[in-house]
Amino acid sequence: MKRHQNIFSLLVSGIAILLASAALANEISVVAAVDQNETSLENPINLSVTVSGTQSSPQPQLPPLPDFRVQSAGTSSSVQIINMKMSSSVTFSYRLDPLKAGTFVIQPITLTLDGKTHSTE
Repeated sequence: MKRHQNIFSLLVSGIAILLASAALANEISVVAAVDQNETSLENPINLSVTVSGTQSSPQPQLPPLPDFRVQSAGTSSSVQIINMKMSSSVTFSYRLDPLKAGTFVIQPITLTLDGKTHSTE
């Protein structure tokens, strides 16, 4: 029985080390997407900011959006292990309610993680 406990402990420790090293090896990327490019004053735009390569992330810094009322719509996270390769991401969702008609561009969204600044393109 003791031998089985030792093997189980070694297996769990090995998996934990593998997952930790895989997490450290991931590159951080920040990607933003909207659910629609055109809307009316009555319909909000949903903005998603996905931070890949981490299991936890601080809130991204949105640029000034004076033409929208911005509301947080929640946060979700995902971890996948496929063929012993781990990938993870955190997605921040926002609701943008237009305050006036026009054409608008969302400037880069930034995020500082572990002392490095990452941004959307």
